[in-house]
Amino acid sequence: LTRNNIEKGHTYKSDDAVVKLRIIHAKNQNKEWVEIPDFAYNNVNFNCAHPSLSPDGNRLYFSSDMPGGFGGMDLYVCKKDSGNWSKPKNLGNEINTAGNDLFPYLHDDGTFLFSSNGRDGLGGLDIYNCKINDSLITEIDNMGSPINSSYDDFGIVFDNNTSYGYF
Repeated sequence: LTRNNIEKGHTYKSDDAVVKLRIIHAKNQNKEWVEIPDFAYNNVNFNCAHPSLSPDGNRLYFSSDMPGGFGGMDLYVCKKDSGNWSKPKNLGNEINTAGNDLFPYLHDDGTFLFSSNGRDGLGGLDIYNCKINDSLITEIDNMGSPINSSYDDFGIVFDNNTSYGYF
């Protein structure tokens, strides 16, 4: 999940005095949520946010404004390797824009969904979809109305059949 960079009452600020976002994960032990050590690539000077695991749990997609991106926030992926997450890989300029690319989600059927305000759309953040694998990204489609509006639309998820969902 995404949390402000505040821990046990201490606020961590970036060099420009802003509280950034970080990714944390937790485990339910004996009906209580126990935090597991932070995501290794969190940093007080940039945001790491909107984590989403692949259906098999071996890839972690997330948004970040870490140095080296294409714009505001870009989408990244890490692969699980011997129980640890690999170095984040930027999903490239086919997905990422000069704007903000956020809220990634990989459905069981291989559809990759995300929100962006850096593409032609209906206004604000719009939800887009494509198919994605290690070396190929299919054409990126705006989901259109009624999913998208002139406001911010984000955080979409579906059931296994894509019959029901929410955003």
